[in-house]
Amino acid sequence: QRNIPVLFYSYVVDGTAYLDDMGRDPAALPRFYQFLEEGKAPSTSQLNTFQYLEFFEPLLQQGDVLHIGFGTGMTPSVKNAEEAAQSLREKYPERKILVVDSLAASMGEGLIVYYAAKMRQEGKTIDEVYQWVLDNRLRLCHWFTVDDLFFLHRGGRVSSASAVLGTMLGVKPVLHVDDEGRLILVGKTRGRRKSLDQLV
Repeated sequence: QRNIPVLFYSYVVDGTAYLDDMGRDPAALPRFYQFLEEGKAPSTSQLNTFQYLEFFEPLLQQGDVLHIGFGTGMTPSVKNAEEAAQSLREKYPERKILVVDSLAASMGEGLIVYYAAKMRQEGKTIDEVYQWVLDNRLRLCHWFTVDDLFFLHRGGRVSSASAVLGTMLGVKPVLHVDDEGRLILVGKTRGRRKSLDQLV
């Protein structure tokens, strides 16, 4: 609705890459969760500098660009975005391209983008919006829970023994994103209902 260009990540299952188009393809999310139910573990990779160059350049040809990146605590992609931006600043010195690390993910990053787009519509300059994002990105509270410990174990956040035992006992982890954009385990509860109560 707000005409915001998005550079999508992808994930790989059994050697095949799938685009995470954030729900634009109605079959995408059911397919992803089917993979999880089958015990398949999707892997992701960072976006490289070339992908950012291809994404940024057509936008820069139309005007200035503010890129709000997925938090560096979870992916180094935003560093590649900055490399691409620096290269394009030299090529298009008359244009402005600003890259900001949201230190966020998912709905947290989405909320930052929402407010940035709203400010753009209200007539704020790109510098004002950029500064607002920097000033407010640590005001978000990312608190959430997940159904099982398997993927936390795979990501190195819990041990193998903890994952097995915790799953057997119905342990639900409570997590949040810290001020450096890292996913942090902050608590554990028994059962889905208690994990939701802890969030509240």
